[in-house]
This record gives sequence, structure tokens and C-alpha cells, in this order.
Amino acid sequence: MWCQPRNYHLLYLLALPAVAPQAIAGPVEQAVGERVEVQEQAERSEQEVDQLADETETMEQEYRDTLRKIENAKSYNEQLRKQVEQQNQRLASFERQLNEVEETQRNIVPLMSRMIEVLDEMIEVDTPFLPREREARLSALKEMMYRPDVNLPDKFRRIMEAYQIEMDYGRNMEVYEGELERDNGDRLTVEFLRVGRVGLYYQTLDGQESGYWDDENNRWQTLSQDFNAAISKGLKIARKEAPPDFFRIPVPAPEQAE
Repeated sequence: MWCQPRNYHLLYLLALPAVAPQAIAGPVEQAVGERVEVQEQAERSEQEVDQLADETETMEQEYRDTLRKIENAKSYNEQLRKQVEQQNQRLASFERQLNEVEETQRNIVPLMSRMIEVLDEMIEVDTPFLPREREARLSALKEMMYRPDVNLPDKFRRIMEAYQIEMDYGRNMEVYEGELERDNGDRLTVEFLRVGRVGLYYQTLDGQESGYWDDENNRWQTLSQDFNAAISKGLKIARKEAPPDFFRIPVPAPEQAE
């Protein structure tokens, strides 16, 4: 019967561990909860820091981009400034040229008119070859001066071309058919032979009569029949029906210089 107290004491000792966990459960859970909360706050703080770092990096990148755009804008504005400056210089140059052109126009128009007058006077006193052609060219020049659709360079070019044609008359031979008006008013179809500006000759179509223009007396003179063959030879050479060769023709004596 002495065994009961031992068993009772054993049961008492076994009851103690069952009571101890309940006694410390509250503080432990609170401590664990506080640590979890701290850890969660730390995680949230770390996320906020990461987010702020990302935002800062983004803002820094935007700032660098803005600086680059500003530099590009400055460079572009500088290029524009230089272009505007060059354009202003060109405009100033164009204005000067325009003023010079206007001044040139005021001077060249009277000059061209005078050149046509001189050409008219020269044709009037010149040997009467190709009268219709030369008069038509002269009339066209006079009419051209009043045409607004022909600019000044073209007008000047055509006047110079007319002068060039007149100059070429002194360096070549030419034959053409036309009417010869005699002193009595009769008209005769002949072939005219122009030898440069040295002389102007004619021969009837049958080759029986030849003559020349007398500048001194301003009239046609009949040549001796001895010159018919020479004039005929000159006509063939001018028509390129015969090779170049010498032929004898009368030439007016040069005027004595005063």
C-alpha cells in the first residue's frame, strides 16, 4: 500500500509539462507576430526604396534625354541662324544685282535702239544686194524692240546676230536671182553675183549682158561683153558648180582718205 504516494507524485510531475506551454504561448506568439510585422514592414520599405530608385533612375534618364534635346535644339537653332544669315546676305546681293540690272536696262535699251539705227543707215548707203532680205531683217528688229514678250537678252542677241550676218557678207561670195531695174524703169530678171563687199555684179539669164553696181554714181553700169565669161565663171564658183579659181572682174577704185 506504500506505492500510492509514489504514483501520485509521478502523476504530479507529468502534469507540469502540460501546463508550461500554455503559460508561454501568448508572449511567444506576440513576439513572433511582432517580428513578422517588422519583417513585412521591412519588405514594404525595401519595395518602396526599389520603387523610388526606379523612379529616380527614370527621372535621371528623362533629365539626360531633356539635356540632349536641348543641345540638339541649340545646334539646330545655330544652323538655322547661319542659314538665315546667309539667306539675308543672298537677298542683299540679289537686291544689288536687281538694281544693277535695272540700271543696265535703262542704259542698254537706248544703246540697242541706236545699234538698229546705225544698221539701218549702213544698209541704206551700202551696195544694194539682197534688199528685201536685209530690209525684212531690219523691220523685224524694229518691231521686236516694242514686244514685251521678248526679254532684253534675246533682243540684244538678235541685234548682234544681224550685225554678224552683215559682217559675214564681206567674207563670202553669193549668187541669187532677182529683178534689175533699169534707168528707164524697165525690170529685167538677172542673176546677181556678190563678191564679198568688193563688188556687186549681174548677168542676164542668157549670159549676153553683164554689169556692176557703181557706188560712186549710185547706179548700174553695163560692162563690155569681154567680161561675160568672167562673170559667168564667178557665178559658177559662187554656186559651187566650179572649184575656186581666179577670174577677172572690174573693181571700183578705193576712195582716197581725207
